[in-house]
Amino acid sequence: MFEDVTNSGVSSIKAIETLRNNSLEVTDIISVVDYSFGAEKALESISVKLHSMVKRDNFLVYGVVSGKTDSLCVGNYKDYLNNPLEWNFKNGFSLD
Repeated sequence: MFEDVTNSGVSSIKAIETLRNNSLEVTDIISVVDYSFGAEKALESISVKLHSMVKRDNFLVYGVVSGKTDSLCVGNYKDYLNNPLEWNFKNGFSLD
């Protein structure tokens, strides 16, 4: 299975259940970006291996090393990681 983004793994698991209920075998997922909010562990619990092209922390490392990320961005990123739901609400984003 292929996902553009994985977070907690909940939507991936729902899709896998649908596929499996229709006699399809799913053993692996390729995700372009894994935001590392538990998808890997959740998928392992149903015997599915997550393969991500990029983990969320790679974005920050690239930004700092390349000089494209300033201290305000790093601070915002850390705030987001500490409490994504609160950060999204405070900044007007929805997790729908």
